[in-house]
Amino acid sequence: MICSWIINIVDPKLHTSVAYVETALVMWESLRKRYTTPNTPKIDQLKTNIAAAKHGGLEVVDFYSKLMSMWSELSNYIKIPQCTCRKCECEVGPKVVKMIEDEQTHQVLVSLDDVSYANIQSQVLALDPLPTLDKIFNMILQEEHHKQLMLGRDLRTVAFAVRHKSGGAERSTCKHCGRFGYDEASCYESIGYPSNWSTRGRGRGGQSGRGGCAGKAAGRRGRGAG
Repeated sequence: MICSWIINIVDPKLHTSVAYVETALVMWESLRKRYTTPNTPKIDQLKTNIAAAKHGGLEVVDFYSKLMSMWSELSNYIKIPQCTCRKCECEVGPKVVKMIEDEQTHQVLVSLDDVSYANIQSQVLALDPLPTLDKIFNMILQEEHHKQLMLGRDLRTVAFAVRHKSGGAERSTCKHCGRFGYDEASCYESIGYPSNWSTRGRGRGGQSGRGGCAGKAAGRRGRGAG
């Protein structure tokens, strides 16, 4: 049954080379010896990509998944030595695993944006022993959520300020007549008064909406001014 499993999962081109093997152990060992040669160029490329990995504009989840994928692929080519004598009492295996995890932790911290995540980098490096990668990922993710909330709050504040300004909080002053509330391009003393301005001025007691220019307007129209 196990021989059938192996036959079904290997490349069809290999079927003839293992079809007549009697035991699963012999079949597996034959395949392992043929195809488990070290892939040095691939290992070098993976290490280069890991060292050059940067957080950049990626979300924390995408960046962490990218690193985990490269680490997992690298672990398929570089196996951690394990004790086979079953008499080891120094627990060197777990120590080697912890050493590799610490190296990955430093890689994550170095890859982060120094400006945005400087606090997280300082907090993690101050801990002894270093936390697990899962714990560090959780800390970075919380910091990202906090920054997104603060950015949304700042954007709302800016939008409110713009609306407040456009609603009349800051209005220009006419350089021609010196009055507040409009600019020179809209000043009737500069561009001329409309034909019905004298009637509007008298209807409001001789006061105009242009900073009280109706009196001058009436005088001009009395002299036949346009």
